[in-house]
Amino acid sequence: MRNLIKSSFILLAVASMTFLASCGEDDPEDEPLPTAPSLSLSGDLSTEDSFEVGDSVAVTVTFTTPGELSGFNYQVTVNKDSTDESVQSKVFQSPTDIGYTDTDINGGFNFIFSESLEESLSGKTVTIDFEVVDKADQLGTDSWTFEVTAGISEYQTVLIGAQLNTTLGSFYDATENEVYLTDGARDNNEKIDLIYYYLNTEANPETAIMASPDNDEVELTFTTWPFTTENSTKLKTSSSVYADVTSSVSVASAYSEVGDDMSRIVGLAKGDVVAFQLDASKGSKYGVFEVESIDGEFGSERTITINVKIQN
Repeated sequence: MRNLIKSSFILLAVASMTFLASCGEDDPEDEPLPTAPSLSLSGDLSTEDSFEVGDSVAVTVTFTTPGELSGFNYQVTVNKDSTDESVQSKVFQSPTDIGYTDTDINGGFNFIFSESLEESLSGKTVTIDFEVVDKADQLGTDSWTFEVTAGISEYQTVLIGAQLNTTLGSFYDATENEVYLTDGARDNNEKIDLIYYYLNTEANPETAIMASPDNDEVELTFTTWPFTTENSTKLKTSSSVYADVTSSVSVASAYSEVGDDMSRIVGLAKGDVVAFQLDASKGSKYGVFEVESIDGEFGSERTITINVKIQN
């Protein structure tokens, strides 16, 4: 009996010690998670929502991971939420891949999406989803969406004849860079954007003019008017430096920065820069041309040479 009581005291003491031990230590499962990570994007390009083929696209990624850094993920989706959506596999980068260790809790790095956007992305929308991950598998996220445009086409030394020139046409298709004689313009009148003619009258001595097909005065200049469809091209004399117009955005700016729309520009001279917007049927695209030279002394020899940049 005495031994039984003694054994009972021993078991009670052990149980008490176990209880006290459990009260003195936290269960790892009860420990609170660290504050969740955060991630943000910055840099000059981070506010842009449109880039052109060939552009370099990069952004600064800044992160905070109070629970220590586990890694960085990104995923690219082309034409997100559309019928032709294309999603690439998620890419994981370890802390060392981005210049950090797995004990770091904050920092930033330059994320380069493309040194030169590929032609295959033209006309598409790109979404990049970013994730920073801590050691508790918590995420900080952000995303960036932008469109990719085709940019501009550039045509050098485009030679156009005035109305009496029977060798060089007067009718210009700016999207396809084609110059048409009267018969060709009649067969393709829906393509014509600009018409060149030259006046040497008392009212307009030695005057070079570029006009829209729907301008009333231009029709009176040509003895046989070729058009049934007359595109409405809007023109403005621009203060832009032609060499500085290097992108789709700057082509549009060259047009929007100046005053009223006109259907013709009168009195062109070497070095002039003219901005224009095509008819809605031609996509309302913006373009600019620079007058390289105006040549010829007689009506049949009159020409203008222009350099052209136009949105694709």
